[in-house]
Amino acid sequence: MKRELVNLLIQGGLLIFVVLFTVLVISHYNGPEATEKRRRSAPSASPQALEQMQTYAMRLFEEKRYAEAERTTKRILTFDRSNPAALRLLGNIYYTGGRYYEAGNTFRVILARDPDDAAVRYNLGLSLIGMQWFEAGIRELQTARSANPLLPGIDLHLSLAYQELGDGNKAAYYHNLAEEAAKQSNRVNPPQADTPTELPEPNHE
Repeated sequence: MKRELVNLLIQGGLLIFVVLFTVLVISHYNGPEATEKRRRSAPSASPQALEQMQTYAMRLFEEKRYAEAERTTKRILTFDRSNPAALRLLGNIYYTGGRYYEAGNTFRVILARDPDDAAVRYNLGLSLIGMQWFEAGIRELQTARSANPLLPGIDLHLSLAYQELGDGNKAAYYHNLAEEAAKQSNRVNPPQADTPTELPEPNHE
């Protein structure tokens, strides 16, 4: 009986020790000194260095060196997680590579901070359409178009999305709008002799 009592006391003491030790570790980790230490040890870069990395990442993207552009852009985000230019570029890299789910999530992060960014909402709509979520994609495109009806190629993409849904009337309506926009653009900026006339491409800037 005494042995059982001793064992219970020992186990209880060990349990109390574990609990107290855990509390001490948590309080030490979350204390002001630990917070300041983590802040000092976090990676940092000057605004000039971040701007140079951003310029380099954009050049890589324009040269279609997407893997390198992604690595550089993610490095920018290790220094500045909310950098809007880097997030926008990362979303475009994902979209261009057919990684529509990742692209959509990235564009949503931007819209959470700036829901009025029509170009980003446009790209979110294209990402959803890329995942074949046509109705959700159309809603995003319509919202973007309401904010900025001059977004390049948006009527054409709406036409194609409605065509995928089997709504021929709306597909034809937006296709006509896209053709009219192309004609207006050609009247303002007539094509050169050897330049074919094409509908505008979507803008992922």
